[in-house]
Amino acid sequence: MKYAADRELLWFWICSLPAVGVVTIDRMLEVYGDIEEVFRCTEKTLDGLPGISEKAKQQLGKTRDMARIEQAWERMRKKDISFISCEHKSYPERLRHIFEYPKGLFYCGSLEAFASARRCAAIVGARQCTAWGQSEAGKFAKTLSEYGLHIISGMASGIDAAAHRGALSADCATTAVLGCGADICYPAKNQAVYEKIKACGCILSEYPPGTAPAPWHFPRRNRIISGMADAVIVVEARKKSGSLITADMGLDQGKDVFAVPGRGCDALSEGCNNLIRQGAFLADKPEDILNFYHIELRHQKKNKIILDKSENMVYSSLCLAPKYIEEICAETSMTAGEVISILFRLEKSGMVKRLSAQQYVVNQSMEER
Repeated sequence: MKYAADRELLWFWICSLPAVGVVTIDRMLEVYGDIEEVFRCTEKTLDGLPGISEKAKQQLGKTRDMARIEQAWERMRKKDISFISCEHKSYPERLRHIFEYPKGLFYCGSLEAFASARRCAAIVGARQCTAWGQSEAGKFAKTLSEYGLHIISGMASGIDAAAHRGALSADCATTAVLGCGADICYPAKNQAVYEKIKACGCILSEYPPGTAPAPWHFPRRNRIISGMADAVIVVEARKKSGSLITADMGLDQGKDVFAVPGRGCDALSEGCNNLIRQGAFLADKPEDILNFYHIELRHQKKNKIILDKSENMVYSSLCLAPKYIEEICAETSMTAGEVISILFRLEKSGMVKRLSAQQYVVNQSMEER
C-alpha cells in the first residue's frame, strides 16, 4: 500500500461515514492501533467491539471497497471540495492538540491564508444581535485583519457573518467553520458571504459533503473554531448563549478569551459582561487585542476637525450605543431636518457612523484621535 495517497483515502473513507464520529474512530484506533488496521478489520471483530453502534458497524462493514472509495473521492473533487487528514503535513497544527480533534477536514477554497497567518482570532456572538454588535464585530475583524490576524468564525447570522464581512472588507481571507457539509451554505441568506469566502479564504467542516445542518452539529463545530484560533473574541452574547460554549472551549484549550463589554441593561451584553467578571480580557477596541500581542500600531497623521456649535451639540449627544434621530432631536431641541443635515456632515467627515436609516453612533476610531 502506497503510504501517502492510500492513507489519505482511508482517512477520507472513515470520515465520510455518517454514523462514525470522532469518538468511534478514537475507540477503533485504541483497539487496532492504525487506520490501515481499522480498514482491514473483519465484521467478526467489529461485532465483538464494545462502544460502537450497530449502524456504525454496518457502515464500516459495507463500505470497505477501495474502488468505491476512489470513486467517492473523485465525485467530491469534481465539486471543488478537498479533504485533509490529521496525518497530512498541512493539517492545522493547533487542532491536533484539542480534545477529540477531527481526524479529517473537508473544505472549499484554500487553507493557505490560515496556515501562513502569524495569529488567528475567532470572533463569535449572537445570531439575533443589534446593529451596534454587527458594527463592532465588523470593526474588530477589519482592523485585526489589516494587522495580519486571520479571522475565523462560524458564518451564522448576526455577529459571525459581520466578522467575515469585516475581514473581507479589508481584502483579507477568512475561514468559516460550518455545522454542515462544506458544500452547503447555511443559513441560505449568507450565500454572498459564502461565495466570497470560498473565493479567497476557506469554508471548512468536519462533516462530509451533503451533510445537512443539525442542532447538535453546532456545539461540536465550536471546538474547531476555538481550536484553530489563538484568541476567542465574544461580541454580544446572552446569558445562555452558544457563543459562550465557544469561549468555554477556548479556555479549556488554553486560548486567550476576550469579551467586548456592553451596556449593563442589555440582555445581549449579559454574556460578555459575565465573561469579563469571570476573568476574560476586556476588549473595548481592536487595539486592545493588538497591544495584548505586542503588535505595533501604525500611527497615521491626525487632522483636527473643528465643529460649529450645532455640530458639537449633535456630536456630543451621540455615544457608542445607537441613537435614533428622534432621540437626538429631543436632547438638542433641534428639528429633524437640522439634525439629519448635521449628521450627514459628521458622517462624511468620519466622526459618526450610520447603522440604519434612523440610527447613528460615534465612530470610535475617530474619537480616539
